[in-house]
Amino acid sequence: MTAPTLRFGCGKVNDIQATQKEFYDLLNAEFLFDHDPCPIWPDGIVKVDGLSSEWGECNYVNPPYSAVDAWVKKAVIEMKKGRKSVLLTPARTNNIIWRDVVSKYASEYRFLYRCVRFGVFTRPLPNPLVVVIFDPAVEPKDRKEQHGEFVWFTVK
Repeated sequence: MTAPTLRFGCGKVNDIQATQKEFYDLLNAEFLFDHDPCPIWPDGIVKVDGLSSEWGECNYVNPPYSAVDAWVKKAVIEMKKGRKSVLLTPARTNNIIWRDVVSKYASEYRFLYRCVRFGVFTRPLPNPLVVVIFDPAVEPKDRKEQHGEFVWFTVK
């Protein structure tokens, strides 16, 4: 598996940045990822088209924050094929993708706030983030009971 990445859209800032290793390691210890459908390589170039390729059984997804909607929809498609996906995205709960897709299909979501640093940046992203989990093993009737957990992640 290639190095985990995170992308975000903040004006003219590069949309491709590496995920904080400590944060990825916490998630990986829980989920045991076998695929990253949108990795960046050491040269900083994206060489995989994760939106049109098949995903692994358990996916760590750091979508470009300028194109989160397409990645969330793809995660639902993969969930319907029996594949688990864990996405790290902005917590934009007031948009259509959250209302029509995340709230309907996510098995769990965990809100984060000012806690993860990316790439070359020394300070955490000032916007709230959310880890959205699409797990095919969780029945739809059980999903509402899984929602809303707040997780505070701090790196020393």
